[in-house]
Amino acid sequence: MKNRTRDITVADVTKVMALGMKGDRRKVYKAVEKLAKETCGYTMFTILKYVEKNQEVERVHTSNPRKYPVGGRKPIDPASHNQKILEKGRVFVAPDKAEVKRTYFDYELIFSLGINAILNAPISANGRRLGTLALSGLQGMYGKKEVERSKVLAGLLAPALMAEVD
Repeated sequence: MKNRTRDITVADVTKVMALGMKGDRRKVYKAVEKLAKETCGYTMFTILKYVEKNQEVERVHTSNPRKYPVGGRKPIDPASHNQKILEKGRVFVAPDKAEVKRTYFDYELIFSLGINAILNAPISANGRRLGTLALSGLQGMYGKKEVERSKVLAGLLAPALMAEVD
């Protein structure tokens, strides 16, 4: 599948940073959601904060609150391939249905939403793991350009997410 996206511009970054300086993280999340749609594409967009003491991630923003509500939590399996990659500060891509099924215990719900590819970008600051930006879409959507753009998007989310992390 060919993904029709565009590059991230300095104007895009400046706009999100200005929202962040106002201290309204919800507006930052919405702005990055819109920017992710235009620059990476997705069927579902999610921001998860890392809850270290429980070894979980908690949803703080989602484009699909009916199926994946804010506040929902998932356990982290530290032995999973996905988590090993994220812990190293690298982006994880499940490019197809087979990899999504191997990686995610809730793959049936994921597939029911028409999703069969996932990109997870780690969100961190000052050497601290804050969370994950999750873009969920269709096979073939996430290549090198989207991986690089997701790193910028995750970086834009870091200051806002710092306020969410315990």
